[in-house]
Amino acid sequence: MSKEITLQVTAVKKETAEAITIVFAQPEEKLSYKSGQFLTLILDINGKEERRAYSLCSSPYTDDHLAVTVKRVEGGKVSNYLNDNVKEGSSLKVLAPMGTFTLEPVPGGQRNVVLFGGGSGITPMMSILKTTLSQEPASLVSLIYSNRDKDNIIFRTRLDELKAEYGERLRIVHHLDIENSSEKTEKKKGFLGIGSKTIKTTVPGFLSTEKIGEYFNQLNIEVTDPLEYYVCGPTPMMETVESALNTLGADVTHFKKEVFVSLEAPLEAPSKSTTAGDKEYEVKVIIGGEDQVFTVPEGESILLTALDKGIDLPFSCQSGLCTACMGKCTSGEVKMDHEDGLTPGQIEQGLVLTCIGRPMSEDIVIEIE
Repeated sequence: MSKEITLQVTAVKKETAEAITIVFAQPEEKLSYKSGQFLTLILDINGKEERRAYSLCSSPYTDDHLAVTVKRVEGGKVSNYLNDNVKEGSSLKVLAPMGTFTLEPVPGGQRNVVLFGGGSGITPMMSILKTTLSQEPASLVSLIYSNRDKDNIIFRTRLDELKAEYGERLRIVHHLDIENSSEKTEKKKGFLGIGSKTIKTTVPGFLSTEKIGEYFNQLNIEVTDPLEYYVCGPTPMMETVESALNTLGADVTHFKKEVFVSLEAPLEAPSKSTTAGDKEYEVKVIIGGEDQVFTVPEGESILLTALDKGIDLPFSCQSGLCTACMGKCTSGEVKMDHEDGLTPGQIEQGLVLTCIGRPMSEDIVIEIE
């Protein structure tokens, strides 16, 4: 079963005006995790349970504690609640660390890791870079970190410290939208189409293929080398990185992206499929060594049906992005609303997300670790 764990907050660090890092003491039975994974926080806000996934910025190899970083999102119920209310001594319920956006160190490993972070997408990168640098002395890490301006750089001081500690093994470029902005001049017709006036506007200098090419030259990165790429940030930024790597001819055999950074936005539970009918399918979910067998109406979410029946399955975002509800379909057919949260390799392995997974056949068996 998905076990809820209570963690004690030992510190709350102000990273920027809009972001905090929440530091937890390890429980008596220590939580093990991989660099790049996340914690699902469970909160009671105004009598309603809210769950959100936040990446761990701590490393299991360099930090005794667990830590997540939370940036305020406009209108975000949970991010604002945490920023305003969590203090040293607070207790928070969480689910055990999850996620596949991970790096596992290899003794004697020698690799070149390239990290792209945007805004709070730096959080899992901190865990990954600390692990790589501390556990693989022959490996190099390059970080291209994009923010609006200097005041919004999360972990700015800590990154400087790590750079001083590891020297040329850690290479960092900060891309700031404001510093890279430019002016655009255009003429617009005047009132009622009479006359015209010249208007100057500032165009934000967002990360671009051209800029990424420049940064690669600056960091001495050869795209033809067997590099390992990790990207986490706002969707437009991640799309830009993917497009740029393809344009630059990079070998993207080792490419991972984290796509749940926008989960603070209001979400609606998966709705009933337009192909729903009166048929029901039997589904067996194997979790924690126990078999949970239940019927799911055609077109309904497997996760939501299980929860309605009082069956405790792991979940967080309910939108098919965070992978907290992931399991391996070993029998039958499950159709997902979309496949954004899984890599092609994971899909080939038969992995499915139960929150957006709907039964399409009899004899469905899903194994959840």
